[in-house]
Amino acid sequence: MLNAVRLLAISTVTLSMIACSSSSPTGFSSGSTSGSGSTSHSGGSSSSKSGSTTGSHSSTHSSGSGSASTSSTSSGPETPGSFCTKIVAAEAALISKCLSGPVSAWNAQLSVASPCTELTAAVTAGRVTFDEGEAAGCLAAYAQISCAAASSPAPSACAATLTGTVAAGGTCYGSVDCSGDSYCQGLGGATSVCMGTCAAKLASGATCTAGEQCVTGFACDGTCKAIPAAPTPAAAGATCGYSSTTKTITTCATGLSCDALTLKCVATINQGSPCTPGAGICETFTDCDPTSKTCKPYPGVGGDCGQAAGQDFINCAAGTYCDVVSGTAAGKCAALLGTSAACVFGVECASGACSGTDGGMGTCYAACTQE
Repeated sequence: MLNAVRLLAISTVTLSMIACSSSSPTGFSSGSTSGSGSTSHSGGSSSSKSGSTTGSHSSTHSSGSGSASTSSTSSGPETPGSFCTKIVAAEAALISKCLSGPVSAWNAQLSVASPCTELTAAVTAGRVTFDEGEAAGCLAAYAQISCAAASSPAPSACAATLTGTVAAGGTCYGSVDCSGDSYCQGLGGATSVCMGTCAAKLASGATCTAGEQCVTGFACDGTCKAIPAAPTPAAAGATCGYSSTTKTITTCATGLSCDALTLKCVATINQGSPCTPGAGICETFTDCDPTSKTCKPYPGVGGDCGQAAGQDFINCAAGTYCDVVSGTAAGKCAALLGTSAACVFGVECASGACSGTDGGMGTCYAACTQE
């Protein structure tokens, strides 16, 4: 029931433990996630009012066999909210270890994508039960997750911590609400109240649009398909990157990144150190500045972003997005837009929600509420 979306492939991670925004994007996404998809506002997406494509950092950063160390000590009774906050912190520690980047930065990104208040609301409303006695074991298990297992479902010790109570056909705000092997169908749309209906997960071969629709162990690639075994992280000098044949990504061992120019694992470059534009091997939350040729933090409002030929994709800092100039792949970082502002993609909006479809113009609308 408690599973995180851990896409450690391209140094972008979204935690969607419980959310009620639009459903996850189509793609080879894991069927083990709970809750609907949620948009992360850390840098990495570019948008244009003319419908330019969305970009992402091209490097495959370090993924190894180490485990994250996170304390699960509690000074008082565990609540759904405090439990959720600790899970987010545990995920941030794990991702920082496996992909580099400050724990605080990952925690901020995951906190945006995983509204713990929604979990508290679900428990209060009776759609989800929370077993405080199971929480400590779950948190302890999270602290032992290795980088090699980071893309797997949540630890088995977490299975009984959160339990959905809504039967098939019942109203839900996220898949965490649904009982058994089911998900919340029909979430999304240009509304501030996001409700769906619990439905049985889809079996192998069924047509799908998001990973959470598929039974556990399967992923969505147009149809539900068995999730292939993750390749062993590659050593320095080994080939890395995406395979269109197996639809898997060979990541690099801890401390290494996949050089986009050579598709070989090389040492990850830390902030402030010299880098080669286009290689995409700066540590997470930094990119190779084309002028100074050093790894610099993502720029804020007004900073250059996007991608020019032979350069890294320059992401934007949290709270901003890359507003791409029409007809190009580059632009300027701009503050996230408020409700009713014109938009093309949800990544432009502070709420993460835009009513535009298929690259057409829309407006930002308020985040979903459980009303």
